[in-house]
Amino acid sequence: MAGVLRQPLLRSRASMPFSFLSSQSQAASMTVRQTIQKRQAHGKRARSNPGSMSPSLSMAQMKDERPSALINFRIPETFVPPNMGQYVSQPGTFAKMFWWGLKARFSDYFAELSVRLQSKPSLFKGAMFKPNRKAIGPMTKNMHYQMLEATAAGDLRTLRRLLTMTHYDEIAALVARRPRGQRCQWELLSYKGRPTIVSNKIVMIPGAMPTYIRQVVVTIRSRQRFTWSMDEAAATGGASGGGASGGGANRRRANASASASAQAAAATPAPPRVVEKDVKENIVMVATLNRSTWQTLDWRIFGFMTDTTPESWQLEHDLVASSSKDGVTRVGGVEHR
Repeated sequence: MAGVLRQPLLRSRASMPFSFLSSQSQAASMTVRQTIQKRQAHGKRARSNPGSMSPSLSMAQMKDERPSALINFRIPETFVPPNMGQYVSQPGTFAKMFWWGLKARFSDYFAELSVRLQSKPSLFKGAMFKPNRKAIGPMTKNMHYQMLEATAAGDLRTLRRLLTMTHYDEIAALVARRPRGQRCQWELLSYKGRPTIVSNKIVMIPGAMPTYIRQVVVTIRSRQRFTWSMDEAAATGGASGGGASGGGANRRRANASASASAQAAAATPAPPRVVEKDVKENIVMVATLNRSTWQTLDWRIFGFMTDTTPESWQLEHDLVASSSKDGVTRVGGVEHR
Protein backbone atom coordinates (compact mmCIF):
# COMPACT_ATOMS: atom_id res chain seq x y z
CA MET A 1 0.00 0.00 0.00
CA ALA A 2 2.85 2.35 0.64
CA GLY A 3 3.91 2.05 -2.98
CA VAL A 4 0.37 2.66 -4.16
CA LEU A 5 0.05 5.80 -2.05
CA ARG A 6 3.22 7.21 -3.52
CA GLN A 7 2.42 6.52 -7.16
CA PRO A 8 2.64 9.54 -9.52
CA LEU A 9 -0.75 11.04 -10.26
CA LEU A 10 -0.39 12.50 -13.73
CA ARG A 11 -4.08 12.29 -14.51
CA SER A 12 -4.35 11.60 -18.21
CA ARG A 13 -8.08 11.18 -17.79
CA ALA A 14 -8.48 14.64 -16.26
CA SER A 15 -9.48 17.77 -18.12
CA MET A 16 -7.12 19.35 -20.64
CA PRO A 17 -4.37 21.25 -18.85
CA PHE A 18 -4.13 25.01 -19.02
CA SER A 19 -1.67 27.77 -18.25
CA PHE A 20 -2.28 31.09 -16.48
CA LEU A 21 -3.51 32.95 -19.58
CA SER A 22 -4.13 30.01 -21.89
CA SER A 23 -7.33 29.63 -23.85
CA GLN A 24 -7.54 26.08 -22.52
CA SER A 25 -8.60 27.52 -19.17
CA GLN A 26 -12.09 27.74 -20.65
CA ALA A 27 -12.10 23.97 -21.11
CA ALA A 28 -10.91 23.51 -17.53
CA SER A 29 -13.65 25.89 -16.37
CA MET A 30 -16.25 23.78 -18.17
CA THR A 31 -14.90 20.62 -16.50
CA VAL A 32 -15.03 22.19 -13.04
CA ARG A 33 -18.58 23.45 -13.62
CA GLN A 34 -19.70 20.01 -14.83
CA THR A 35 -18.17 18.36 -11.77
CA ILE A 36 -19.88 20.83 -9.46
CA GLN A 37 -23.22 20.27 -11.23
CA LYS A 38 -22.88 16.48 -10.80
CA ARG A 39 -22.08 16.79 -7.09
CA GLN A 40 -24.94 19.26 -6.60
CA ALA A 41 -27.36 16.95 -8.43
CA HIS A 42 -26.27 14.09 -6.18
CA GLY A 43 -26.82 16.32 -3.15
CA LYS A 44 -30.31 17.29 -4.34
CA ARG A 45 -31.27 13.62 -4.73
CA ALA A 46 -30.05 12.92 -1.21
CA ARG A 47 -31.86 15.95 0.20
CA SER A 48 -35.08 14.88 -1.49
CA ASN A 49 -35.06 11.86 0.83
CA PRO A 50 -33.66 13.27 4.10
CA GLY A 51 -34.76 10.29 6.13
CA SER A 52 -32.13 8.10 4.46
CA MET A 53 -29.25 10.44 5.31
CA SER A 54 -27.58 10.50 8.72
CA PRO A 55 -26.39 13.84 10.20
CA SER A 56 -22.73 12.81 9.89
CA LEU A 57 -23.20 11.85 6.24
CA SER A 58 -25.03 15.12 5.61
CA MET A 59 -22.09 17.09 7.04
CA ALA A 60 -19.67 15.09 4.90
CA GLN A 61 -21.79 15.85 1.84
CA MET A 62 -21.62 19.58 2.60
CA LYS A 63 -17.83 19.37 2.85
CA ASP A 64 -17.63 17.55 -0.49
CA GLU A 65 -19.38 20.45 -2.22
CA ARG A 66 -16.57 22.86 -1.37
CA PRO A 67 -14.76 23.99 -4.54
CA SER A 68 -11.34 22.76 -3.42
CA ALA A 69 -12.68 19.21 -2.98
CA LEU A 70 -13.89 19.23 -6.60
CA ILE A 71 -10.55 20.14 -8.21
CA ASN A 72 -9.78 17.21 -10.52
CA PHE A 73 -6.71 18.36 -12.45
CA ARG A 74 -3.10 19.18 -11.75
CA ILE A 75 -1.77 22.44 -13.18
CA PRO A 76 0.51 21.51 -16.09
CA GLU A 77 4.20 22.38 -16.27
CA THR A 78 4.59 21.90 -12.53
CA PHE A 79 8.34 21.61 -12.13
CA VAL A 80 9.53 19.44 -9.23
CA PRO A 81 13.34 19.82 -9.06
CA PRO A 82 15.13 16.46 -9.34
CA ASN A 83 18.58 15.62 -8.05
CA MET A 84 20.61 17.65 -10.55
CA GLY A 85 23.73 15.63 -9.76
CA GLN A 86 22.49 12.84 -12.00
CA TYR A 87 22.76 15.16 -15.02
CA VAL A 88 26.29 16.44 -14.38
CA SER A 89 27.70 14.02 -16.93
CA GLN A 90 25.16 15.29 -19.51
CA PRO A 91 25.87 19.02 -19.91
CA GLY A 92 23.10 19.54 -22.47
CA THR A 93 20.43 17.93 -20.32
CA PHE A 94 21.75 19.69 -17.21
CA ALA A 95 21.46 23.09 -18.92
CA LYS A 96 17.92 22.33 -20.13
CA MET A 97 16.73 21.21 -16.70
CA PHE A 98 18.27 24.26 -15.06
CA TRP A 99 16.62 26.60 -17.60
CA TRP A 100 13.24 24.90 -17.34
CA GLY A 101 13.30 25.10 -13.56
CA LEU A 102 14.28 28.78 -13.65
CA LYS A 103 11.60 29.56 -16.22
CA ALA A 104 8.94 27.79 -14.14
CA ARG A 105 9.91 29.79 -11.05
CA PHE A 106 9.70 33.10 -12.92
CA SER A 107 6.33 32.14 -14.40
CA ASP A 108 4.97 31.23 -10.97
CA TYR A 109 6.33 34.46 -9.47
CA PHE A 110 4.66 36.71 -12.05
CA ALA A 111 1.38 34.81 -11.74
CA GLU A 112 1.40 35.41 -8.00
CA LEU A 113 2.38 39.05 -8.52
CA SER A 114 -0.62 39.48 -10.82
CA VAL A 115 -2.96 38.15 -8.12
CA ARG A 116 -1.35 40.41 -5.53
CA LEU A 117 -2.00 43.46 -7.71
CA GLN A 118 -5.60 42.41 -8.36
CA SER A 119 -6.21 42.05 -4.62
CA LYS A 120 -5.16 45.64 -3.84
CA PRO A 121 -8.23 47.68 -2.75
CA SER A 122 -6.59 50.82 -4.11
CA LEU A 123 -3.29 51.97 -5.51
CA PHE A 124 -1.89 53.06 -2.16
CA LYS A 125 -3.15 50.14 -0.05
CA GLY A 126 -1.45 46.82 0.50
CA ALA A 127 -2.48 43.62 -1.22
CA MET A 128 -5.17 41.56 0.51
CA PHE A 129 -3.79 38.29 -0.86
CA LYS A 130 -1.22 36.74 1.49
CA PRO A 131 0.57 33.54 0.34
CA ASN A 132 1.45 32.64 3.97
CA ARG A 133 4.12 30.17 2.83
CA LYS A 134 5.51 29.61 6.32
CA ALA A 135 2.31 27.87 7.41
CA ILE A 136 2.03 25.63 4.32
CA GLY A 137 4.92 23.32 5.24
CA PRO A 138 3.73 22.43 8.78
CA MET A 139 0.12 22.18 7.56
CA THR A 140 1.09 19.75 4.77
CA LYS A 141 3.19 17.72 7.20
CA ASN A 142 0.23 17.38 9.56
CA MET A 143 -2.24 16.48 6.78
CA HIS A 144 0.22 14.00 5.29
CA TYR A 145 0.52 12.24 8.66
CA GLN A 146 -3.26 12.11 9.10
CA MET A 147 -3.77 10.80 5.56
CA LEU A 148 -1.35 7.87 5.87
CA GLU A 149 -2.64 7.00 9.33
CA ALA A 150 -6.26 7.08 8.12
CA THR A 151 -5.44 5.04 5.02
CA ALA A 152 -3.82 2.31 7.07
CA ALA A 153 -6.78 2.25 9.48
CA GLY A 154 -9.38 2.48 6.69
CA ASP A 155 -10.78 5.70 8.21
CA LEU A 156 -12.78 7.00 5.23
CA ARG A 157 -14.31 9.91 7.13
CA THR A 158 -10.89 11.43 7.79
CA LEU A 159 -9.78 10.77 4.22
CA ARG A 160 -12.89 12.53 2.88
CA ARG A 161 -11.97 15.59 4.94
CA LEU A 162 -8.35 15.68 3.77
CA LEU A 163 -8.44 14.69 0.09
CA THR A 164 -9.95 15.98 -3.12
CA MET A 165 -12.81 13.82 -4.32
CA THR A 166 -10.82 12.26 -7.18
CA HIS A 167 -8.00 11.21 -4.87
CA TYR A 168 -10.48 10.09 -2.19
CA ASP A 169 -12.24 7.83 -4.70
CA GLU A 170 -8.92 6.18 -5.57
CA ILE A 171 -7.85 5.58 -1.97
CA ALA A 172 -11.33 4.42 -0.91
CA ALA A 173 -11.29 1.88 -3.74
CA LEU A 174 -7.90 0.58 -2.58
CA VAL A 175 -9.20 0.22 0.98
CA ALA A 176 -12.29 -1.63 -0.27
CA ARG A 177 -10.15 -4.09 -2.25
CA ARG A 178 -8.13 -5.22 0.76
CA PRO A 179 -8.38 -8.98 1.43
CA ARG A 180 -10.84 -9.91 4.12
CA GLY A 181 -9.17 -9.90 7.51
CA GLN A 182 -6.05 -8.04 6.39
CA ARG A 183 -4.81 -5.33 8.72
CA CYS A 184 -2.28 -2.62 8.05
CA GLN A 185 -0.37 -0.66 10.66
CA TRP A 186 1.56 2.47 9.66
CA GLU A 187 4.31 4.05 11.74
CA LEU A 188 6.28 7.22 11.13
CA LEU A 189 9.75 6.51 12.46
CA SER A 190 11.42 9.87 11.74
CA TYR A 191 11.47 12.91 9.49
CA LYS A 192 14.50 13.78 7.40
CA GLY A 193 14.71 17.56 7.57
CA ARG A 194 11.85 20.02 7.17
CA PRO A 195 9.07 20.08 4.56
CA THR A 196 10.17 22.05 1.50
CA ILE A 197 7.94 23.92 -0.95
CA VAL A 198 9.32 23.07 -4.40
CA SER A 199 6.49 24.53 -6.52
CA ASN A 200 4.00 27.32 -5.82
CA LYS A 201 1.50 28.01 -8.61
CA ILE A 202 -1.72 29.99 -8.93
CA VAL A 203 -4.07 30.12 -11.92
CA MET A 204 -7.30 31.87 -12.83
CA ILE A 205 -10.18 30.10 -14.54
CA PRO A 206 -12.16 32.76 -16.43
CA GLY A 207 -15.92 32.89 -16.44
CA ALA A 208 -18.86 34.85 -15.11
CA MET A 209 -17.34 34.29 -11.65
CA PRO A 210 -13.59 33.76 -12.16
CA THR A 211 -12.08 31.08 -9.95
CA TYR A 212 -8.54 31.28 -8.58
CA ILE A 213 -6.80 28.01 -7.74
CA ARG A 214 -3.62 27.64 -5.71
CA GLN A 215 -1.38 24.62 -6.01
CA VAL A 216 1.77 23.92 -4.03
CA VAL A 217 4.04 20.90 -4.09
CA VAL A 218 5.69 20.10 -0.76
CA THR A 219 8.54 17.61 -0.49
CA ILE A 220 8.64 15.55 2.71
CA ARG A 221 11.41 13.05 3.49
CA SER A 222 10.77 10.47 6.18
CA ARG A 223 11.36 6.92 7.29
CA GLN A 224 8.18 4.86 7.49
CA ARG A 225 7.18 1.37 8.48
CA PHE A 226 4.19 -0.59 7.16
CA THR A 227 3.13 -3.84 8.83
CA TRP A 228 0.59 -6.14 7.14
CA SER A 229 -1.04 -8.94 9.10
CA MET A 230 -4.09 -11.19 8.86
CA ASP A 231 -6.83 -11.21 11.48
CA GLU A 232 -6.73 -14.63 13.11
CA ALA A 233 -10.48 -14.70 13.78
CA ALA A 234 -11.30 -13.93 10.15
CA ALA A 235 -8.85 -16.54 8.86
CA THR A 236 -10.26 -19.20 11.22
CA GLY A 237 -13.83 -18.29 10.32
CA GLY A 238 -13.05 -18.60 6.62
CA ALA A 239 -11.49 -22.02 7.09
CA SER A 240 -14.36 -23.39 9.20
CA GLY A 241 -16.89 -22.03 6.74
CA GLY A 242 -15.15 -23.96 3.97
CA GLY A 243 -15.42 -27.22 5.98
CA ALA A 244 -19.12 -26.66 6.75
CA SER A 245 -19.96 -26.21 3.08
CA GLY A 246 -19.30 -29.93 2.42
CA GLY A 247 -22.60 -31.70 1.74
CA GLY A 248 -23.19 -35.27 2.99
CA ALA A 249 -21.47 -37.62 5.37
CA ASN A 250 -19.47 -39.34 2.63
CA ARG A 251 -18.01 -36.06 1.43
CA ARG A 252 -17.16 -35.01 4.99
CA ARG A 253 -15.28 -38.26 5.54
CA ALA A 254 -13.45 -37.92 2.23
CA ASN A 255 -12.34 -34.38 3.11
CA ALA A 256 -11.59 -35.00 6.78
CA SER A 257 -7.82 -34.87 6.39
CA ALA A 258 -7.98 -31.76 4.17
CA SER A 259 -10.27 -29.99 6.64
CA ALA A 260 -7.95 -30.80 9.52
CA SER A 261 -4.98 -29.41 7.59
CA ALA A 262 -6.87 -26.22 6.75
CA GLN A 263 -7.87 -25.70 10.37
CA ALA A 264 -4.31 -26.22 11.51
CA ALA A 265 -3.07 -23.67 8.99
CA ALA A 266 -5.75 -21.21 10.11
CA ALA A 267 -4.76 -21.65 13.73
CA THR A 268 -1.24 -20.53 12.88
CA PRO A 269 -1.62 -17.44 10.67
CA ALA A 270 1.28 -16.25 8.56
CA PRO A 271 3.71 -13.91 10.32
CA PRO A 272 3.26 -10.17 9.71
CA ARG A 273 4.98 -8.68 6.68
CA VAL A 274 6.99 -5.57 7.54
CA VAL A 275 8.28 -2.97 5.07
CA GLU A 276 10.53 -0.20 6.35
CA LYS A 277 12.29 2.34 4.13
CA ASP A 278 13.24 5.95 3.56
CA VAL A 279 10.70 7.80 1.45
CA LYS A 280 10.70 11.06 -0.48
CA GLU A 281 7.17 12.27 -1.25
CA ASN A 282 6.17 15.24 -3.37
CA ILE A 283 2.69 16.07 -2.07
CA VAL A 284 0.39 18.14 -4.28
CA MET A 285 -1.86 20.50 -2.29
CA VAL A 286 -4.71 22.48 -3.86
CA ALA A 287 -7.07 25.20 -2.64
CA THR A 288 -9.27 28.01 -3.93
CA LEU A 289 -9.31 31.72 -3.12
CA ASN A 290 -12.21 33.71 -1.72
CA ARG A 291 -12.70 36.53 -4.22
CA SER A 292 -14.08 38.86 -1.54
CA THR A 293 -11.33 38.48 1.07
CA TRP A 294 -8.60 36.91 -1.12
CA GLN A 295 -8.00 34.34 1.60
CA THR A 296 -6.93 30.79 0.79
CA LEU A 297 -9.71 28.32 1.60
CA ASP A 298 -9.77 24.66 2.58
CA TRP A 299 -6.50 23.06 1.48
CA ARG A 300 -6.86 19.50 0.17
CA ILE A 301 -4.37 16.80 -0.84
CA PHE A 302 -4.60 16.15 -4.58
CA GLY A 303 -2.04 13.35 -4.68
CA PHE A 304 1.65 12.77 -5.27
CA MET A 305 4.13 13.63 -8.01
CA THR A 306 7.46 12.20 -9.06
CA ASP A 307 10.46 14.43 -9.72
CA THR A 308 10.44 16.14 -13.10
CA THR A 309 12.40 14.41 -15.85
CA PRO A 310 13.39 15.77 -19.28
CA GLU A 311 10.89 13.39 -20.89
CA SER A 312 7.94 14.29 -18.63
CA TRP A 313 8.61 18.03 -18.93
CA GLN A 314 8.90 17.92 -22.73
CA LEU A 315 5.69 15.90 -22.95
CA GLU A 316 3.73 18.41 -20.88
CA HIS A 317 5.27 21.34 -22.75
CA ASP A 318 4.22 19.86 -26.10
CA LEU A 319 0.74 19.17 -24.75
CA VAL A 320 0.22 22.73 -23.53
CA ALA A 321 1.75 24.30 -26.65
CA SER A 322 -0.47 22.33 -29.01
CA SER A 323 -3.69 22.21 -26.98
CA SER A 324 -5.15 25.39 -28.50
CA LYS A 325 -4.35 24.66 -32.17
CA ASP A 326 -7.59 24.04 -34.06
CA GLY A 327 -9.02 22.24 -31.07
CA VAL A 328 -6.58 19.37 -31.64
CA THR A 329 -3.96 18.20 -29.17
CA ARG A 330 -0.75 16.94 -30.79
CA VAL A 331 1.75 14.98 -28.73
CA GLY A 332 4.65 13.09 -30.31
CA GLY A 333 3.15 13.53 -33.74
CA VAL A 334 -0.14 11.89 -32.69
CA GLU A 335 -3.35 13.91 -32.84
CA HIS A 336 -5.95 13.71 -30.04
CA ARG A 337 -9.32 15.28 -30.75
